[in-house]
Amino acid sequence: MKLIEYFDTTRPILSEGEEGYDMDEAREAYMLRVELEGKTVVLPADNQLQIDIDSDEHYAVFMRSAEVLLRNWGDTCEIEVEEHPSSSGMPCRHITLTLPFTVEPWQRIALQAALGSDPVRELLSATRLIRGDIHPTLFVEPPLRFK
Repeated sequence: MKLIEYFDTTRPILSEGEEGYDMDEAREAYMLRVELEGKTVVLPADNQLQIDIDSDEHYAVFMRSAEVLLRNWGDTCEIEVEEHPSSSGMPCRHITLTLPFTVEPWQRIALQAALGSDPVRELLSATRLIRGDIHPTLFVEPPLRFK
């Protein structure tokens, strides 16, 4: 059975555009559009993860997963944490982890998903990466954060 047959297409899980952006919009055009709206686009450095937390449940997953990181990596490397409320307000937040080593884009997406980042965002990031997007992962921050 094909995936499209598996789902009842008369009742979509996500409403059209619910994730807040058009998957067919060129990434550069999207970045320009949100900057013209006064927001700031933040691309991760080669050693950063961007965790998009959209609920208290996602945050609980992040905290449990961060404990796993500490137990397995804590003695061998230091990980810096930076947290900011997202433009949606709390409990939504953006967490940036700075690692002492670089990660490939596919590793970033996998680690972000394992750390509780919004699963729809990470699935769309994986899709962008497969399609060849050079910026599959980014944060859009409110205008005041970086001014």
